[in-house]
Amino acid sequence: MKRIITLVVALVMVLSIVPFAVSAADIPEAKWGASVDDLGGEGREGTFAEALTAAEASTTATYIQLQKDITIASTNVKCAGSDITLDLNGYDVTGSGSIAFRVRGTSGNTFIITDTYTGSERASCVSAAKNNAPLYLQNGSTINLTINGGTFEGPTYAIEQNNKGGFGALTINDGTFIGGTYALVMYDADLTVNGGTFTAKTAGIALNKDTASVDFNGNDNPNGISVYTKVAVPAENIVLPEAGFSLFSGDNKFTGSTTTATATYTVKGAPVAPPPSEDEGTEDAVAVLEGIVPSETVAAKVAPEAKPGAKAPALRAPKAPAKGIAARTARPKF
Repeated sequence: MKRIITLVVALVMVLSIVPFAVSAADIPEAKWGASVDDLGGEGREGTFAEALTAAEASTTATYIQLQKDITIASTNVKCAGSDITLDLNGYDVTGSGSIAFRVRGTSGNTFIITDTYTGSERASCVSAAKNNAPLYLQNGSTINLTINGGTFEGPTYAIEQNNKGGFGALTINDGTFIGGTYALVMYDADLTVNGGTFTAKTAGIALNKDTASVDFNGNDNPNGISVYTKVAVPAENIVLPEAGFSLFSGDNKFTGSTTTATATYTVKGAPVAPPPSEDEGTEDAVAVLEGIVPSETVAAKVAPEAKPGAKAPALRAPKAPAKGIAARTARPKF
């Protein structure tokens, strides 16, 4: 009898220290709450569809964090009651059709996509299986979209604005955007690019309407980002950092006050002329590349007149060019 009891006790001890494997079915697709520090609990974990339904019904901001890879049909995100944050958390969202998220609505609220995962075991990606874009900005909308991280990859585009126009603001602070033709296609959304990398066959950002615009002014180093203009776009619609950058076409010049239709331009660091002397009495200096005719070159603006003896603005180091589609670390699947 003692021997049996001893064996039972030993078995209990072994079982108490051996972790049980959790099946994929036991892991919810998402947890949600008011913030990243307030996730899960009774009634706040389940499928992604349940999380989004709860968020759309809420009049206060909702934070949704993925707990595993998910596959979704085209899903409307309206932010009807308040802002919604989607934390990819290192997991994938795959659109089973041509779109993963259709961002639409007239609430004026903001859909925020971020990725707080910092480990190396997995890497998030939002993608579409068919020939379109995983993020689609619906026409006639006033909703805003802000992207703080993650990878977005589509067979044709990563983000596409509907060609009939009408959207709020698209702000990109970070992330990787990969498209077969263009990474981003814009018509008249207010596009601000403060960071991120853009990889595509033709150009990173396509401006397909004369009211389209892109603001790089908050970007520390937009060097190498290419901008394609399908139509002639006013030069002032492409806003560059104040010092050290210009927009150049293939022959290394940007002529006139309007871009050329069906042309591709690239943001480049440009040599900046020394600040003018006090005798010259001007606040603007011309930044030109060697061998370019200044009279036909729209140059980057430089900072206002510097104090006597101040150094010219330092040039920013160029980024290394993208080399194809970025590889993503495979994650173990349940």
